[in-house]
Amino acid sequence: MKLTRLAMMAVAAILLALGGAAFAQQDDTDSLLGTQWRLVSYGPPNDQMDILEDSAILLSFPLEDQMEGFAGCNSYSGSYTIDQDSITFGEIVATAAACTNTDVTQQEQTYLDSLGSVTRFERMGDSLTLWSGEDQQLRFVSANVNADILVGSQWRLVSYGDPDNQTEVVEDGEVTLTFATETRLGGEGGCNDYSANFRTSDGSISLTSIVHTELACDDEAIMQQEQAYFDALETATSYEGFFDRLFITYENGQQLRFLIVPNESAPESTETPTDAVTPTATATPAATPGTVGRCPETWLVKVGDTLSAIALTCGTTVDALLLANPEITDRALIIVDQVLVIPVGEGDGG
Repeated sequence: MKLTRLAMMAVAAILLALGGAAFAQQDDTDSLLGTQWRLVSYGPPNDQMDILEDSAILLSFPLEDQMEGFAGCNSYSGSYTIDQDSITFGEIVATAAACTNTDVTQQEQTYLDSLGSVTRFERMGDSLTLWSGEDQQLRFVSANVNADILVGSQWRLVSYGDPDNQTEVVEDGEVTLTFATETRLGGEGGCNDYSANFRTSDGSISLTSIVHTELACDDEAIMQQEQAYFDALETATSYEGFFDRLFITYENGQQLRFLIVPNESAPESTETPTDAVTPTATATPAATPGTVGRCPETWLVKVGDTLSAIALTCGTTVDALLLANPEITDRALIIVDQVLVIPVGEGDGG
């Protein structure tokens, strides 16, 4: 799928980004270099549509003249030029993978079509708005993450392999990854538990001392998938985090793609598994995701926070947050430095 998009001007920040956004001062910067964004809603300014649950649309600007992202099923990339509050995109090239969900397919096409007609942008703190056509907006929140945010976070593998032709995880063959401490991770490979040491530095990640149990899988496909996953961990070189998505790059530019597990579950131990075997393991350092992991009993609102994002992070719902914080009279309005009570056991994000 190849899309030619001219006249793309991008990015602003309306902190009313669905489910409650924090006030902030207008950011005068016109540079998007090094930023990453996650779409939260799109459509007419007064009738925004939330993106589909369990889907993600991402946009990043890794170089002064290059942008890239993930549209829901396919990755895309292109060039861009900023001039004050406008941004012009060159040819946008996307992969051509088919979505298994037709609603996600439609959402992806709507997003790419809207992106192609963007005319200007505004940025306010950690929020970004792109104006598309005469009356359409794409609203984003920052997806930049610090490496130390990895600690305590848990992820579920959704696909792996060639970025343009990913292999989906086998049904009933769940693979997990948890960063239990600043130097220790572990998880389930599908049949066997595993653990390893890791370190991160400026977007790179390296794993050492990878060990796992040695149980035989009943399902040959799951066993093959597990071995492919362990081999990938051994050659991991870098990572990117996008709030609820984590991409780990390994041998020959292949990728492991994960989704955040938005609850408090994490391995209780990263001790060497019983009857573990020690395969060879080398690699090099990792990078960043967004606000993830366990939540305390209270939450200090930061610039760009929304009730939806807080609910997703803490494994609760927007309605539960509103019940726990009756002082919030408008779900579309929370204030920087406001302290929110985080309810427990109210279900997954919303």
